[in-house]
Amino acid sequence: MQIVVHTKFTLKEYRRLLRTYYSSLTAFKIGLIVGILFLSFAFVTLFEFGFGISKIGAVLPVLVMGLASTFASRLLAFYLAGKIYNGSKIHEKIIYRIDEKRFDVQGESFNTTTEWEKMYKVQELNEWFLVFPSKIYFNALPKKDFQFGDIENFRDQLKGMSWLKLKLKG
Repeated sequence: MQIVVHTKFTLKEYRRLLRTYYSSLTAFKIGLIVGILFLSFAFVTLFEFGFGISKIGAVLPVLVMGLASTFASRLLAFYLAGKIYNGSKIHEKIIYRIDEKRFDVQGESFNTTTEWEKMYKVQELNEWFLVFPSKIYFNALPKKDFQFGDIENFRDQLKGMSWLKLKLKG
């Protein structure tokens, strides 16, 4: 059975996708925890020893590290999403054709076909399926663009591929 998905990302959707994907990564979670710990240490130190100029100067490096660990990665992802979106083909209308053997991607200026045996993994997020041909590159299929019943059919089709790494929700 072939599943066909027509999609076209806006920059806002692409930024939301990257924010959702990156926040699911362990490194981002660790960065957030480290940032919160740095910020907590800085504020506890200031409250315990006072807010004098010399105290703020001593705590400033810890405060900066806390802010950087907490927010810099998210700001970088937001900035890079715009660069990637404008410099790639993600903004084109894309048609995905999926069957038991192949994963076809047809854009306005490109066309690729990959056999499922050569895929790295498929990860399901709340609003998307991410199909990874390699460890660092993925195709994003918005669930809102699937036809009725195709999401369940796609999951069932993936579950039958024992060689493929899967992170599915349902």
